[in-house]
Amino acid sequence: MKFGGLEVFGTWEYAFGKNSLENGEGSAWGSKDFTNRQTHQTAGEALYRFGKNEKFYVGARYIKVTSNLTEGQGVASPGTLYDVTIDRTSIAGGWFVTRNILLKAEYVTQKYDGYLPTGANNRFYQGKFDGIVIQGAISF
Repeated sequence: MKFGGLEVFGTWEYAFGKNSLENGEGSAWGSKDFTNRQTHQTAGEALYRFGKNEKFYVGARYIKVTSNLTEGQGVASPGTLYDVTIDRTSIAGGWFVTRNILLKAEYVTQKYDGYLPTGANNRFYQGKFDGIVIQGAISF
């Protein structure tokens, strides 16, 4: 939605299902009764555009994702199912140098919770980012 220079955006997403092993395809333990895994994403953003032709903006964004992951899953084992969460908050300012060129800076804080210290996803274990991101974009 846009009202004057204020723009507001939001989304809510939900997905669920099973992978092929959990459906019983090629697995000794899978079955139609295996619990569906779920993923939720919620996001909200507000921008305020100002200046001549609204070439400048300030804004804030919040995104949260929760999901179920498995570790150690294989043909003979269902593995371990566990919940993870990713939270991201950012505050930004930008300048449309031309219609097609954007320069922006953001202060971002992002945190990964629930990841195990071992396995394929261990790079996210106790993961976090807290800092400044500067970007330039050219679009057509």
